[in-house]
Amino acid sequence: MANYKICKRCGAYNPVDEAMCIECMGIDFVFPDENIEEITDNEKICDNTEATYLDDTEATYLDNPKNLYIIINNQSYLVENNTIIGRENFLKNILQEYKTVSRSHAKFLYDGENWYIQDLNSTNSTYVNGERIDYKKISNNDIINLSTKFELKTKIQ
Repeated sequence: MANYKICKRCGAYNPVDEAMCIECMGIDFVFPDENIEEITDNEKICDNTEATYLDDTEATYLDNPKNLYIIINNQSYLVENNTIIGRENFLKNILQEYKTVSRSHAKFLYDGENWYIQDLNSTNSTYVNGERIDYKKISNNDIINLSTKFELKTKIQ
């Protein structure tokens, strides 16, 4: 048996005796010997997000999720359902220098089958593959722009 366990939520390695993830406060873990894919350091969730707790209806997507990662400068970040991205939210440590990105710019949503992005009435809009959107299904390798200045790529697996 391994001397660590891996958080299902963020991919952080935790001591076996920890009740909650030391990075994201998640409570679901897997052990390395449970035949899971190894999570690389580049795929760990950004550590400046707040923990959220789901009720049973919101958690149904966890049974067979399609994980969404956003890629910025060859660095991958795991995205959760209902994640808001912006200068004061998810990835704020990266986005704070981009003044054209709103504080709460866009929201990522998962319906159990597909991922979507919703613009949150941002000042400078959200674009998917060059198309200005209010709400749109996103796919693997889509290019998302928060305003015209900040670009990220999606990876769904």
